[in-house]
Amino acid sequence: MALTAPQKKNCEECIGCVRVSGPIVIEEPGCYYVTTNISAASGDVIVIRANDVSLDLKGHTVGLAAASFDSVLRIDPGFTGISVFNGTITGGMPAVTLQWTTGPRSRLHFRNLTVKDCRRHAFHLTGLEQLDLVECRIISDSSHGVMAFAGDGVFSGHVLGNTFRCSDSNILSLSGVRGAIIRGNTLTGESDQFGIHVEGPANLIEGNTITSIQGTGIHVQGNGNLVVDNTIDNALISGIRVLADDNRIAGNVVRDCRESGIQIRGLRNLIEGNLVCRQRAGFGLEFTAGPDNAYRNNMLRGNPGGAVGDPFANTDAGGNIV
Repeated sequence: MALTAPQKKNCEECIGCVRVSGPIVIEEPGCYYVTTNISAASGDVIVIRANDVSLDLKGHTVGLAAASFDSVLRIDPGFTGISVFNGTITGGMPAVTLQWTTGPRSRLHFRNLTVKDCRRHAFHLTGLEQLDLVECRIISDSSHGVMAFAGDGVFSGHVLGNTFRCSDSNILSLSGVRGAIIRGNTLTGESDQFGIHVEGPANLIEGNTITSIQGTGIHVQGNGNLVVDNTIDNALISGIRVLADDNRIAGNVVRDCRESGIQIRGLRNLIEGNLVCRQRAGFGLEFTAGPDNAYRNNMLRGNPGGAVGDPFANTDAGGNIV
């Protein structure tokens, strides 16, 4: 006999699930759901001050007036196991915030959110143990998209399938991150610093598309990362910049950048199988440290400075097309 999964209940049917219809401070664990659009002129709209909170926006919009310096969603430090999903967050400075100093760090999960029209950051999160950001849309006309920090130690998580359109500074910056997966995101805008900035070891940066930004496409400050199968087109600085050791940079497409397509400042990095062509200036592949790096099987044609810039005698392992 075939088995069928039990039908999942809506929030309205859950025993003890709490309705939210206006600004609120959540101080008890549990399930909460928004029943209507919520707006405020000032003050933090939703404050979470409890562990193990699930907040379903149910497709509604929660927002602050454009002139407000407060946050739409504030998570107080030391609380963890928090999920927020299915809706729109507008305004705020920043829109979503966690400000940590000492004590326990937080595990946060955000899914299917649109965060837009914030005055400074869409997300500014300090004191993370884990961050999951999945299938969200971050639209910022003023400053950073996501700024995330461990605070003390390292954090991990998943940044998957998000769309970022940010007009200034960093689009996605993860500092103190280890063992995270950053995959399948689309980033565009006039960011003048980084598209994806990863500071930490052993992360996977895979299958992201970064176009038309004013800074560096992918900036890696950490050892043992894997940067594979990304597309960077039209970055005003380098497409990929690595400032650390023991990383593998493979299968990426980098073109139409203002400086060298891939720039390596570190040791024992392996650069292989990339297509790095037609930058507006600089080399296809440039080393600013060495000599322990190696490169092979890259397509490096059509770059004004030449295929490879390497005063450090790094290892050409063969198969490069120049």
